Amino acid sequence: MDDKFKTKEQLKAELAEYRAIVDNSLEGVYIVQNHTLKFCNQTLAQMFGFKNPREAIGIDAMELVSPQNRELVNRELEAHESGKTQISHYDFFARHTGGSEFEVETLTIRIIYQGKPAVQGIMRDISKQRQLEKQLHWAQKMETIGSLASGIAHDFNNILSIIIGYAELSLDDYTSEIKIKHNLEQVLSASYRAKDLAQQILSFSLQSEREKRPVKVNPIVQEVLKLIRASLLSSIRIHQNISETTYIVLADPTQLHQVLMNLCTNAAHAMQEKGGVLEVVLSDLNRDLEAISEQSLAPSPYLRLTVSDTGHGMKPDVMERIFDPFFTTKKQGEGTGMGLSIVQGIVKNLDGEISVESEVGKGTSFHLFLPIFEESEGIEEKPKKSIPRGNERILLVDDEVVLVNMGRKMLGQLGYDVVPVTESIEALETFRAAPESFDLVITDLTMPDMTGKQLARELIKIKPDIPVIVCTGFSREIKRDNIRDKGIKAFIIKPYNKEEIANIIRKVLDEKENF
Repeated sequence: MDDKFKTKEQLKAELAEYRAIVDNSLEGVYIVQNHTLKFCNQTLAQMFGFKNPREAIGIDAMELVSPQNRELVNRELEAHESGKTQISHYDFFARHTGGSEFEVETLTIRIIYQGKPAVQGIMRDISKQRQLEKQLHWAQKMETIGSLASGIAHDFNNILSIIIGYAELSLDDYTSEIKIKHNLEQVLSASYRAKDLAQQILSFSLQSEREKRPVKVNPIVQEVLKLIRASLLSSIRIHQNISETTYIVLADPTQLHQVLMNLCTNAAHAMQEKGGVLEVVLSDLNRDLEAISEQSLAPSPYLRLTVSDTGHGMKPDVMERIFDPFFTTKKQGEGTGMGLSIVQGIVKNLDGEISVESEVGKGTSFHLFLPIFEESEGIEEKPKKSIPRGNERILLVDDEVVLVNMGRKMLGQLGYDVVPVTESIEALETFRAAPESFDLVITDLTMPDMTGKQLARELIKIKPDIPVIVCTGFSREIKRDNIRDKGIKAFIIKPYNKEEIANIIRKVLDEKENF
């Protein structure tokens, strides 16, 4: 039916139908003429904080644009109305009636509205999309950092293997020289600390499920304070009050380190303008029944770890959100807002609680409550046993000459007849020439030409019952299931000491443990 024959009621019904379609659109629809908003749908009105389109009609369109993008939007509108541009597609930061800004994407076209040039467009809020893109970018960045960390840790472990190995060899050779013995013991002590650091790097890069074990908290707290002290401004002082009681919790030490580093870093950030005091207190709640009740904790022994600062403090509304993912009070580029959320997750996973106290202008205190592991005998040092020895013949393979030479001397001191080889192809030929003369093969995992797993596969084809031990400084590719599939009997993570490799060798050769 032609429009001139439609009744007024029919035209009203069609107009209402069109309006309903436009208002229910998931994207904002609008018309701007002479910089004035002439029409908008309900979606666009709500996007900018208006209750309905009527409140928005007639407003200067530039009021809905962030000051930083007004020149851009003004240029696009004038190009449309002058006829220079027919269609345009661009992004800009819009301004909510409440003052906040958000990013939008708009597609505009030149039209004639009520006899005059105007701009019609559709708009959508892409701020959440941008946030997800940033999160993805951050995740990719962290993955890259993790890969880099893995590579560093791998090389670092090889270096430490050399240091630890030769230090132990020297200790055995010079036990009568007291000064040299003391010096070498210090080298070993520092090397083991570096070994733990490398393991933390690997744990971070792998993002694997953390294994809980009995851990002494006191040394971790002291280690973190040593690490963070170097990065603090001279205007920030550290006070520590660590109980002489040794506290043990069931946790992953890397995660405890991560929690404390995060809290101390946040505390330092709160004092970066005026300086202040960073205080760390470690105590227990065995007798503090009131504190246990306040935290809704079970009536059992808990330790309390408190990290306090004398910084700017927080308002109540900020305190309510600090554990929310991606919430941060830091400026762009200074933090992701994930730190405290991760901290809370770790603490909860350890069956603990975390609380916060803060007052504007006076500072903030975070309190961690962790259950004390009472079966402390589980980590008591066991009497040192004699290192097991043997006289079997071992094929030792590693592409680093220094490591092979050190391994030959170390295993030689244990009584073994060692054949050292620095190339995997040469190792295969050496074994093929006299397979029955070898009782065991120890090979590095990552080597040129042929990896340790490939070499093991070829050796087992020649002599199916030959036991193989794989050494590696990076354990991502090592899983016990596929080790058994390839016939490999055991693996050992670099850097290892003489006792570790000696025990592994005897377990494999004596078949005391099924790997």
